[in-house]
Amino acid sequence: MKIKEKYQKYKEMKKDPRKKAILQLGIWMAVFLWGYIILVVLMPHPKPVAVSSKKDSYQNRESYQYEITLSYPTEETLEGTYFRGKNYLTYQGVEYYANENGQYLVNSTTKTLLPNENAVVALVFQELSVKNLSEWMEKSEVEESISYQDGTENTKYLYTDEKGFLIPISVRKEKDEIVQIHLDLQAYLASKGEAYPSFEVDLIYKEINNLTNYSKSYENYEVGNLDVTI
Repeated sequence: MKIKEKYQKYKEMKKDPRKKAILQLGIWMAVFLWGYIILVVLMPHPKPVAVSSKKDSYQNRESYQYEITLSYPTEETLEGTYFRGKNYLTYQGVEYYANENGQYLVNSTTKTLLPNENAVVALVFQELSVKNLSEWMEKSEVEESISYQDGTENTKYLYTDEKGFLIPISVRKEKDEIVQIHLDLQAYLASKGEAYPSFEVDLIYKEINNLTNYSKSYENYEVGNLDVTI
């Protein structure tokens, strides 16, 4: 169609009120659409900010050393090292080891890993694991939280287990890293039929994510039976 013919049609449409209204509506819609496209393309967009999770930082630790003091009311101290998914613990002069496959008592003489049956060791590897403690804190009620200018933060939690027994948890952070946890497990253990006049736990973390190597390894040890003498 020639330009002259198009212009003639345009003049005829302007004379018809109905066609004129449709034409104007089409023009306005086109202008609005192009304006919207220009705004979307040219206007700066805020970049998403990555929000760090303190819980994830605690859960995702790859290495650390730890010291646990149990008071029930006899006081005992356990020391251990966690390195890349493996947990190495010393309790009463005996070595214990835990990985994704289970918990073991280490027999270095026969190079054997024996299934762990020590209740205190099981408590450390299970209830006092970073994963479990993180879940308890996540489901807890925060009773009190105090922050200091040096970056230290003390928080008191109250966790209620599935049977309704309470576990008070006190957490100390330094520069957003959990460095110390205190728990009262007396009521929790009572709910499992383990009666103690008291059962206090002090857990201290050291060298968090600062270990580059840990030479102790039980990968070549054979998993044995409990009838093997230590």
